[in-house]
Amino acid sequence: MEHVFRVSEFNEFIDIYLGGAGEVAVSGEISSIKLNQNKYIFITIKDEEASLDVFAIRYNIKNFDVFEVGMKVIVYGRARLYKKVGRFSLFADEIAPSGKGAIQVAFEKLKTRLAEEGLFDTERKREIPAFPQRIGLITAKGSEAYGDFVKITGSGAGGLTIYFYAVQVQGKGAVESIIEAFEYFNKKLSVDVVAVVRGGGSAEDLAAFNDEGVVKAVFASRAPVVSGVGHEGDVTLTDLVADVRASTPTNAAEIIVRDRREATQSVDSLVERLSKEIDYKFTTIQSEIDRILKQNAARLSQIFEYKSQTLADLESVVKSYSIDGVLRRGFGLVYINGKLVKKIGQVMVGGDVETRVWGGKFGSVVSNVTKDG
Repeated sequence: MEHVFRVSEFNEFIDIYLGGAGEVAVSGEISSIKLNQNKYIFITIKDEEASLDVFAIRYNIKNFDVFEVGMKVIVYGRARLYKKVGRFSLFADEIAPSGKGAIQVAFEKLKTRLAEEGLFDTERKREIPAFPQRIGLITAKGSEAYGDFVKITGSGAGGLTIYFYAVQVQGKGAVESIIEAFEYFNKKLSVDVVAVVRGGGSAEDLAAFNDEGVVKAVFASRAPVVSGVGHEGDVTLTDLVADVRASTPTNAAEIIVRDRREATQSVDSLVERLSKEIDYKFTTIQSEIDRILKQNAARLSQIFEYKSQTLADLESVVKSYSIDGVLRRGFGLVYINGKLVKKIGQVMVGGDVETRVWGGKFGSVVSNVTKDG
């Protein structure tokens, strides 16, 4: 027996069936747009042959205020059937401008609004630390941007530590990925500076870096931010809100390690200059010493001879006042019991004395003692 659906059952069945298709991406031009109760978004997109109703919740759709009738967009979402009235629509999780014209219009509108909010004011921008030790790097894993950045920071900036947070840099999920990276460096890992970099690409490729959520994440970063997104001619809203804009990922690395590299070069130059100056001073002093020694060699020789003669004379005088010298001149020394007689009071009549003269000594007995005065 065939199964007969009730209307509500059939609509629910179709809704479940459609949901099984998973997430899809549909491109089209906005033909109407409406915000209900500041919460519910109703959009119709079309191409040359058909139209499609799109439904979304306001807080899920970033940059909603940049969309307008006539703009080409890509809608990411799931097919749904509203059971109550059987109306088919695409339930959107994300809507992004599509095509160069639409992206540029969205870019300019968001840029104007964020500028009015003060996010791009130069007065709030911070200086990059002269000698950062801890660098947070936000970019795609295995990308050229990563390789270029690490090559520069690693070639002349010893002592640096790079904390890499891998993100998607384009396509669905890129915005959330980049925002999570900034939240990580804000809340879980303190760094001295954050570098957000990626290589060049089309306007669609760089769309994540023009997203309001990403811009505000950069604005809220606790550490100064250097943005090196795209090639030199590319300018994103992330570049405008960052504390310093670099023209390329390589340039971002050069800016961060510039002071360190310049300081190293200055020290090397100073050491080389001091070394040359020391060599010059040493050579000059050595030459002066040689000149003085040569000039005064004769004088030094005369002084040496004079001093030598003076020493000889002194030696002769010293020898003349020695015991042998005194005895040679006819003097004698008198001893009593081995002790030198220094005064007459030591001598007694009848006492034995020993007299030492040049060449020997002799003993005698004192027959008389006469005191002076």
